Amino acid sequence: WDGPALDHLLQERLFFSPTRGLSGKADRLLGPPGTRLLYEVKAGASFFALDSHPLTGRRAPGGIQALAYHETLRSVDGRPPTTAVELVAPGQLEEVPLSDHPVVARAQVRVEQPDDRYVDLLAQGRNVAFAVQSGLLTGYDRDRLNALAKNGQRLRSLGGDFSLYGVVPPCRSCAAQARQVCEQASGSAHAPWYDFFRHVPERLYAYWSWFHGQLKDEERRGREHLYHLATTPVLRLERDEGICVPDLELVALRGRLAHFHRDARIETRLREDDRVLITPMDERPGEIASVEGTIRSVEGFELVVEVADDLPARPGRYRVDELGFFDRTDWQIQGLTDFLLESMFGSGVRGRGVALEELPRLTRILLGAERPTPSAIASGVAPGVSEKADLLNEQQRRALHAALALPPGDLLLIQGPPGTGKTSLLAHLVAELVRRGPADAARRPVLVLANTHRACNEIVLKLCERFPDLSPAIVRVGKANHGMEPEVRRHVLSERLAVRERLYGG
Repeated sequence: WDGPALDHLLQERLFFSPTRGLSGKADRLLGPPGTRLLYEVKAGASFFALDSHPLTGRRAPGGIQALAYHETLRSVDGRPPTTAVELVAPGQLEEVPLSDHPVVARAQVRVEQPDDRYVDLLAQGRNVAFAVQSGLLTGYDRDRLNALAKNGQRLRSLGGDFSLYGVVPPCRSCAAQARQVCEQASGSAHAPWYDFFRHVPERLYAYWSWFHGQLKDEERRGREHLYHLATTPVLRLERDEGICVPDLELVALRGRLAHFHRDARIETRLREDDRVLITPMDERPGEIASVEGTIRSVEGFELVVEVADDLPARPGRYRVDELGFFDRTDWQIQGLTDFLLESMFGSGVRGRGVALEELPRLTRILLGAERPTPSAIASGVAPGVSEKADLLNEQQRRALHAALALPPGDLLLIQGPPGTGKTSLLAHLVAELVRRGPADAARRPVLVLANTHRACNEIVLKLCERFPDLSPAIVRVGKANHGMEPEVRRHVLSERLAVRERLYGG
């Protein structure tokens, strides 16, 4: 950035518009004095979902997302940001102003002065996506879903002027085509599975549709919670619901720990490890100025929050609001649908209905149609482990033996309340699997998944503490951030490869 000094530089900042019901996380938001610059960043060696202008032939992705973020910020205070899509690829760095983007130019929309055409483009893009993703389009009726796969490309069941925001269907990036479900797929190396949704066993379909509906409902409740925070008087949130602590003074900022104080005693439902929004008192929660954080302690007149980003550099007091309902469910929905598809394709059946017993064994276990194999430990079979297993207690060692004796494709549930050593046990299990791996090249990588970034970081810390010899082989997947411990950060792939230094240092 070689322009004027910035009031703020925000990355992945959550914002919400109560009047539009839109929420999201902008890739980059810059604040030179008197203006705002909003960027939707698209990175990769090649760009998918490219929109194309029929007259100029110009192609660029990200127009619909950038327009939605633009309108969200504009609706907050009436000030439209200067918006652009930034294309980043090896040997390429290009900035496409939103006003010149093919999606906007093709629709002849003026983003500086919204009119009916602007509203039509925004509403149709958002409403179509909502109808398709929410389940409202089909009501989870498998025959309607099946019909959508046959209609393909333009989703004719929805009606509407789809050419308003797309010249050609985005088949190259469409998940339905990539997963061999769309019956009108073109250019695919594999034939689609015709009548896919009619061939799914009832038990598997019921599980998928129920779980999908729960996740979408959770997503909806997240937006409703943000709306509630932004539109409800702060005293009601504090006194009646206990989910807001207003009138806080920032007395110290030590690293990522923000220490707040107020003269009135803090009486709240908020507790340690709760996710919260920290917002200046003169702003509404979720509207640009809010910073996400995690409560680390609540005591008397003091509140300590670990913040995920820089707090706004302004005088005045703050409010802290509960953010527990706002969780991104995209990855869970993606994994759920992957489970459905992999279960079907793993059956080895094509072109007819699949019976429950033809599904892969792991799927049958998850659906409750088959019981896992009894633990080998119950039969007295306990594989040898390294000497460091002596650091575990008897219950932990028993669980470790059971996990190591597990047949391929089986599941093992290890359950325990906080503080019972599950993280230590998992670190020992990883170390044992790595120790046994060199003899079998197919089993060398060990993938550890967790439901939160914090849990993944704890595993890395425990591995480095108990098994320092494994440190060179540990890779923490994801982005480095300010809240990471240095020991975790150095294992993030981009940090280990010094990618940022190469990008900025040429």
